[in-house]
Amino acid sequence: YSADLELTPGTYQLEEFIVYDEAGNMIWIAPIDEDDSGVYDGYVSDALPMTINLGAGVKKYVDVEVLCFDDRNVNQYGYLFFDFEGKE
Repeated sequence: YSADLELTPGTYQLEEFIVYDEAGNMIWIAPIDEDDSGVYDGYVSDALPMTINLGAGVKKYVDVEVLCFDDRNVNQYGYLFFDFEGKE
């Protein structure tokens, strides 16, 4: 629990969600639904932005779908590989 994270009741908009490791590297990112791109938002069922209604006296837990962000340099491994998973 942290009082710094306490919010007053109301409606909020979650527009960006990124998880960092201890070294400050991005490891998980929630896709944003940008009407024209659809590049990553199609991999989750509820892309950002997300409206959150917060009531008084409620511990609100919101599931945020994220994608793994792996910023590896191919030259570190000496080969290139791809792994595709089909999605309808």
